[in-house]
Amino acid sequence: MKKNVQNKTIFILLTTILIEMIGVGILIPIIPFLFTDSQSSVFILKSATEISSKGYILLGLLLAAYPLAQFFATPFIGSLSDRYGRKPLLISSIFGSFLSRFMFGLSVLTGNILLLFVARIIDGITGGNISVAQSAIGDISTEENRSKRFAYVGAMIGLGFILGPLLGGLLSNQNDNLGGSAFPFFLAGALSLISGLINIFFFKETLDKKSTFITTSSISLIASVKKGFTHKSFRPILISSTLFFSGFAFYTSFFNVFMIERFSFTEREIGLFFAYVGSIIFIAQGFIITKVSPRVTSESLLRFSLLACGLAITLNYFATSWKIIALITPIFGISNAISSIELTTLASKKSLEIGQGVGMGIFTSVNALGQALPPLIAGFLAQSIQPSIPILIGGLLCIISGIYFNFFNCNVSNY
Repeated sequence: MKKNVQNKTIFILLTTILIEMIGVGILIPIIPFLFTDSQSSVFILKSATEISSKGYILLGLLLAAYPLAQFFATPFIGSLSDRYGRKPLLISSIFGSFLSRFMFGLSVLTGNILLLFVARIIDGITGGNISVAQSAIGDISTEENRSKRFAYVGAMIGLGFILGPLLGGLLSNQNDNLGGSAFPFFLAGALSLISGLINIFFFKETLDKKSTFITTSSISLIASVKKGFTHKSFRPILISSTLFFSGFAFYTSFFNVFMIERFSFTEREIGLFFAYVGSIIFIAQGFIITKVSPRVTSESLLRFSLLACGLAITLNYFATSWKIIALITPIFGISNAISSIELTTLASKKSLEIGQGVGMGIFTSVNALGQALPPLIAGFLAQSIQPSIPILIGGLLCIISGIYFNFFNCNVSNY
């Protein structure tokens, strides 16, 4: 692929990731209020008394539905993208997100909890668009520019987490002329539609040599995951990332509830706070990592970043003021940015040995499972103990991830 075409393709893929993450981010400040705040315009339960009896559990189930569906679907999407190309799978995944987000909005308008879960599951099944986009970037990247380009991916994710929660928080109480409380969900769907159209008309296929050896058994879930965990250099990356993203999921799944319960945050305040977090992640991934990664190996960065991220999350649990959390957030944002980017970079490097689409599909799928179970567990823990306990567990899991990584070194050249 010529350099100018390659640059255009990278730009389209980064734009796709940005639009997708804005759509995801829009939902962040709103979803907890569906089940935990009877005064919210999006509250979907019949009465406030149901919050203590099943609200937290339903929230945990809803948050888990997306990554759990993604766990089962993403290896298939990644493998099929190796066989049929990135473009058709990318477009179909994006339009799945479009459909699910409009269904989500309808469920809020009608108070239909079942439709809410169906929409979330569809979004998870077709949620492999980020994985396919990362595979496409991997297709046209070299050892010299791979880490830098994945840092740009991280920057787009960070920017999405600035704009998305900000929009979601500010637009969560729109008037009926704009769709009422469901307007942010319809907006997220419209963004997915725009992204799909961009890829239909402008994205150029990046996979030069399509696989001809993929069979039904090779794209099966068990075979794909087993392939990743039995691969000597891929296994430690998968274990470290699963522990890290599981801890991160415990933290993110109930962080909003934590802020609501402990500091009485509203949708708007949560949106603004997540925009602040996203700003730090964006600066870290867009500027700091792009400068540091060419000079320092991924392994060296991860030995410190995983532990630092876990420590920052743990300190949040003991915070007595949101201002203290605001001071801790830069440590969390920078260490989280480094950890997520460098784990993805290592996974992409080793995916070259088993197929870029297959490898990144396994990586995304296993991490999705790691993010699916924590909300389920967190919902029951929040219901039976306290809403803040998932924060503590999340921090400890990230610390364990860092200890494991340091103990095994996880140096891809040593396996």
